[in-house]
Amino acid sequence: MYRCAVINNGVFKNIVFFIFLFIFLINIKFFFSDLPVFYFLSPLGLILLGKDFILGKTYTRVVNFFLIIFVFFLVGLISFLVNQYNDFFFFREFFIYTLLSFFYIRFLIYIYFNFFPYEGINKIFWLSVFCVFVQLCLSLAAFLSPSFYSFLFSIFADNVYLDNVESFAKMRLIALGTPFFGSAILNCFILIIAAEYLMKNERKYSFFLMVLVIMMLGLFSARSTIFGIACFFGLMLTQFFNKSTYKYFIFGGGVLFCGSIAISSYLQDLEALIKFGFGFLTDFSSSQASDSVSDLQSMYGVLPDNIKTWLIGDSLYRDINTGFYYKNIDVGFLRIIFVNGIIGLLVFLFIHFYVLWEINKKYLSTLAKLCLAGIILLLNAKGVTNLLPYLLLIYLFAIYDPNKIKV
Repeated sequence: MYRCAVINNGVFKNIVFFIFLFIFLINIKFFFSDLPVFYFLSPLGLILLGKDFILGKTYTRVVNFFLIIFVFFLVGLISFLVNQYNDFFFFREFFIYTLLSFFYIRFLIYIYFNFFPYEGINKIFWLSVFCVFVQLCLSLAAFLSPSFYSFLFSIFADNVYLDNVESFAKMRLIALGTPFFGSAILNCFILIIAAEYLMKNERKYSFFLMVLVIMMLGLFSARSTIFGIACFFGLMLTQFFNKSTYKYFIFGGGVLFCGSIAISSYLQDLEALIKFGFGFLTDFSSSQASDSVSDLQSMYGVLPDNIKTWLIGDSLYRDINTGFYYKNIDVGFLRIIFVNGIIGLLVFLFIHFYVLWEINKKYLSTLAKLCLAGIILLLNAKGVTNLLPYLLLIYLFAIYDPNKIKV
């Protein structure tokens, strides 16, 4: 009976932590609010940081992170003072979101080490992958069932700010919480840490199956997930014959073959998704991806036309009249340059690379760091990619880990 109580307590803790992690990673919003749910809990992390400061337990890497963020803020402030106007969208979408993510993760890490004091980073990785698996499965169910779609998004905000949402939802998967390009950013991060998990844990075939589902559904929600898939297999191939990693490829091939037969009867329902997710691989010139690349090329032709904008930007992230992208461009690098100039872009990238550099290889291998650095550069070549909220999950875990080995 005692053993049963312990098991139930363990299950309860796993469920509770999963919910806290899910609302953060998936960026859950209720239909009645424009703010992510985790915003309302982030003050708890701020209190914990205040307690750390009072008790003299403020870590250097925590202070350094805030100093770099402050430098980035100063660059934005200088741009604002010179230009004398600002739309504040970038301030809200980067600074507020990143800082509240930091506070919330501090709270999340506190809960984790109180629930699982002797667990390592692997449990975080497994649960994070499971969060995205659940998200995409719910999103697929919503795609296949209009009634479930209406039910799901009557509770949670769909984060789709389009007039033709219903017709759009018939063409591609609208991921719960983080749709479209935001889904690609999350998928790429998750696939890289999934590879890390598999390389450290042998014979996790059920986990690998879950990853295959994320790959397929991830492409249905955002084609840029292909970069994360490439990183996943690239990392796995580095240990192809080590730890029997090659068996995953054999298992995956068998699953894909059997899966293609099993879903053949549902091809009519999934035709639009398959065309969206895989059409660019078979006929690129006639796919939506070709149009997207063409639009992207035209956007690269829109460059600053004066030294001031190149150096410190125009302090505009969106058009103040239409609310759409400033200069009608969606390219991440260019949008940041138009906000805070080359100086701002360099600081933006430096923050990401600093966080990656400071994560000990015990928590994230050098190859995984290189993959994440590559994802930051690749995805910003398409749209604004702030990977910090996800990287901070590992960064703060490494800082506050009570079981860490000092090196």
